[in-house]
Parts: sequence; C-alpha cells; structure tokens
Amino acid sequence: MLPLLLAGYYLCNFYMNFHSSRPTSNFGMWGTIATPNHWSFHAASVLLIFISALLLNAVFNRNEFMERNSHLTPILFITLSSFFHFFYFLEGLSFAQLFLVLTLYQLFKLNQNEDGRRTVFNAAFFFGIACTFYPVLFITLPFLFWMVWLMRPFIFRESALLVAGFIVPLIYSGAFSFVFKTTLDKTQFSSSFPGHDAINIIVCASGILILIALSLKGLFGKISVSSIRMKKLFRLMLLFIFMCLIVIFIDFLAFHKVEAGGLIIISLSFILPYGFGQKTQKPIPTIIYYLVFFYSVSKFFIPYEAITF
Repeated sequence: MLPLLLAGYYLCNFYMNFHSSRPTSNFGMWGTIATPNHWSFHAASVLLIFISALLLNAVFNRNEFMERNSHLTPILFITLSSFFHFFYFLEGLSFAQLFLVLTLYQLFKLNQNEDGRRTVFNAAFFFGIACTFYPVLFITLPFLFWMVWLMRPFIFRESALLVAGFIVPLIYSGAFSFVFKTTLDKTQFSSSFPGHDAINIIVCASGILILIALSLKGLFGKISVSSIRMKKLFRLMLLFIFMCLIVIFIDFLAFHKVEAGGLIIISLSFILPYGFGQKTQKPIPTIIYYLVFFYSVSKFFIPYEAITF
C-alpha cells in the first residue's frame, strides 16, 4: 500500500512537473550542489519519506497509542507530506525530516527506571545531524533537553552525553567543510524551494485544522485513561509541535518560505488518527481525508494554482 502511494505521487510529479526542480539543492552545512537531472536523485527523497513513514508507524503501534495496531499514521504522513517540495526532490530538509523522526524514535525508548545513556546520546546525535542539514533547527536545541528531561530525571552524565552526541555531527560537518572548502551563507539555512502555491497551503492547512478539531475528543479521552508514561509521551509530542511551530515561524519570517511546515506533520501523524475512531471508522474525518487526498492527486492534472508567496 505505502510503496504504491509513494510511487503514484512520484510518477504524477515526474510526468506533470507540478513541483519543479531547482537549479541547486541546499544541504545546509554540507554545502550546495547543482541539482542532478537523473531520476534516481529525486527518487531518493521518496525513499527517505518511506523510511520515515515506517519508523513512525512502528513507534505509534509499539507504544500503543491506540488499542489496536493502526496504519493510519504512515498514510496520513505520506499524504500530507506530498504537499511539500522536499517530498519529490532531495535536499537538506529531506534528510532533516528523517533524522528528526529518528530522534523521536530514540526519545520514545526512554523510560524512567532504565538506563538512558545510550538512547540519549543517539537522540542527540540524530538531532545534530538534522541541524547540519537544516540549520534553522539549531535555535530549537533547548527543546531537545526539555524533551529528554521530561522522560528522564536530570542526570548530569546523561546531559553531558546529550551535548556530546549533538556536537559529533557538527565536528564531521565542520571537517567536511574544511576539506572540501564549502561555505555557508544565509540561503543554505533554509530549503531550496523559493515559494509555494497559496492554494496548496490553504488546502493542506484547512484539512489539517479540521482533522485536528475532529481528533480532540478521542485524543483527550485517550489521555484521561493513559498511564503516567503515556501521558509523558503526549507531552513530548506537544513539545515537538511547539518546536516545529517555532521553526515554521522563523523560516517564514527570515526566508519567506513554508517548506518547514512539512516537519510538523511528523507529530500530527500521532494525533490525527484519533479523529477516525479506534473501533469503528467515523465518516466525517474519512470524507475530509479523501477530499484532501483527491486534491493532492488532482493538483497534478487540474491547474488550481493561481497565487504564490
């Protein structure tokens, strides 16, 4: 199911060219390259989305966010991510999204009564890699400490490992820059895509807001009967949402871009499934999803776009 969904989106864009390739691709602290024309370079971005979807689904079901295993999380993640340029073209933001998912994957392993040194180091390491590919994320470093301390008591050794894990990717990216003489300017702090179709953002944002509203009752019901650890996981997701909102605000304010909006879909993929019901599927959220899905596919063939930022 997921490979077919991803392949469908990729092939639609490949032949219809709704999202256009840019002359250069930004990879943050790893430099900027001339965008190759070969299909495999762009298909690699879809592969990263696929890996992220599988990881999110594993985290969602392993931590029993719902009574039964659900596959809504990866489907929602892929559908909503398809509104963004980095879904179709490999760039720094493509890698940043994957490594943020890996960061959450590690954070969700933390437990109050178990040793967390290795997990904390790995989480910081992945977060550091994400920052090197998308430097706007540097400003959200305090959230990483906050999320770790939410799941674990403050332990100096773990906090030191958190710092060490974060620094290691910076050392490697610095060495790469020194060896290959790459430079970092303001344009490399953000995504490669310069703008976005207003109708695309309106449809995506409207669908998300409606689905969030429909999910709140089920979400609060789940939180009210959750264990202490599960409630901490929900608070962790809330912190991650705030972190992404800050990144979106800074990216729009400083660079007039909205591609960072794709990052918040990571956490929304854990919340939106509650709107669809746990035992029986509710009709209204299903209809809203199919309307969003219809637009996400039909945009390749019908010229909805009229206004760009």
